[in-house]
Amino acid sequence: ILDDINPIRDVIFNRNNNVKSKLQVYRPQTAYLASYRRHLGQRFPGDRYFSGENRDYGVQVFCHADLIPVAEGKEKEKMRIAILSGNDTIRNFEQEPDSFLTVIHWHFDSNGFQFPTKSKREPSKLPPGGGWKVAPGRYEMHIAYGDAKVHTDIWVEEDPRIPFEPVTYTMQQGMYLDWKKMMMDLDQEVEKVKDAQALMQWVNESCKYLPDSIQKSLKFSTDSLNKSFNVQMEEIFMKDGLSGIQDDSRVMSGRWWTPYSLLSTESERPGENAQNALHVLQRDIQTWKDANAVIWDTNWKAFVQLAYTHVALPKNWKP
Repeated sequence: ILDDINPIRDVIFNRNNNVKSKLQVYRPQTAYLASYRRHLGQRFPGDRYFSGENRDYGVQVFCHADLIPVAEGKEKEKMRIAILSGNDTIRNFEQEPDSFLTVIHWHFDSNGFQFPTKSKREPSKLPPGGGWKVAPGRYEMHIAYGDAKVHTDIWVEEDPRIPFEPVTYTMQQGMYLDWKKMMMDLDQEVEKVKDAQALMQWVNESCKYLPDSIQKSLKFSTDSLNKSFNVQMEEIFMKDGLSGIQDDSRVMSGRWWTPYSLLSTESERPGENAQNALHVLQRDIQTWKDANAVIWDTNWKAFVQLAYTHVALPKNWKP
């Protein structure tokens, strides 16, 4: 079922009928930064009216690709997609092509970032999405599949009901970038703690054939460090195994969304609430890092010195 006949229009009116090409993209319709916020003022459920389903937020681009044969046991090759604003790439992602028309959705977001996690992080060659949404203007979508490459323009317009304010947009974007920098800074410190705990586990496993006195000394050091790091991580994440309703505002992972949620409400002004939330988050992150710094400068240094004395640490580990 083709619920958008724009590819047919493109073939008829723009003579886009190069069916022999391995990869073909069809010019998308003009996209709109539609606002889905609720109207201001009093609201009453009885005032609701029946309406059809809204079109998905963002823009959809149709393309056709000659599928590349895949050997048994191999992964299918994906389309590599990049969104450009001028000469700058603002979004990268991949998508498997369909056998007929492939529909590529872009929700006006830029590249995002990885949030802190207590789980093991799997390597990823592409950044996640979810970054700050773009402003009205002209963008390009570049699609690569195998050795074939195509691109098309995407025109993004403001919601005609809500005039776009460049000054407000720039202010909100700046606050988002401040929040992003804080989160990436926190993520780097969390990963550092996880790497340290992984190294301590490796040291304990590597020293099991050493004399008992050395094993005892190393285990005492790692147990003490793990206890300190676990206390620190519980400031960031909820404890495992909890049941029932929990107040996640007690941990930083339950509070770090506050600045972004205040910025993304589609208000005409960022407001002092978002700015105050950024200040509070920055303070909490710095306090947490300061407590970590005490551990790094005392117990961690003592452990590394002891480990170097008795165990050949991994070559790819950086103190």
